[in-house]
Formats: sequence, structure tokens, C-alpha cells
Amino acid sequence: MQRFPSQDLQRNSGVLQEAALREPVVITHHGRDRLVLMSFQEYERLKQRDRQDGAFEHRLAEVASLDHLPGGNPGEGAPSPQEWPGKRG
Repeated sequence: MQRFPSQDLQRNSGVLQEAALREPVVITHHGRDRLVLMSFQEYERLKQRDRQDGAFEHRLAEVASLDHLPGGNPGEGAPSPQEWPGKRG
């Protein structure tokens, strides 16, 4: 990832814009990373990925919340293989 000092935002904004269209670039201030400049398409892609990850996490939390219900844990209340109908022991 390329890095540019914040002064380049005013002096060479075209160069930064072109670089950001290829990949996100870091804008530094006093030598420290401060901002990231990226294309709108990259921003939208990241937002969509976050939404999908968030939806997955939400579904995972819903499934985990079922653990407190009777039978919510796998095998809880279910017969063991030795107790299956037709099983000779």
C-alpha cells in the first residue's frame, strides 16, 4: 500500500486519486498513518462484505442462543446409539 504525506492532498491530488483507483493509499500526518483513500468501488465492496459478515455473525448468534433450550445441545435428550430401536445389546 502506498503512503503519501497529507501535504500531497493539496499539491498532488491527481496523483493520489490515480493511485487510489488502483489500490487504497494511506495518507500520513507527521509521519503517522491517518487516513485511507480508496476508490468508491472498493469502499462499496468492503461495505457489502461487512454486511455479509454481520449477517453471518447474527445467524451464528441465533443458533448459539438455541443452546439454552431443552434439546438445544446436540444429543441432549436423544437416545444413545445403544438405545436405538432394533439395536441388540
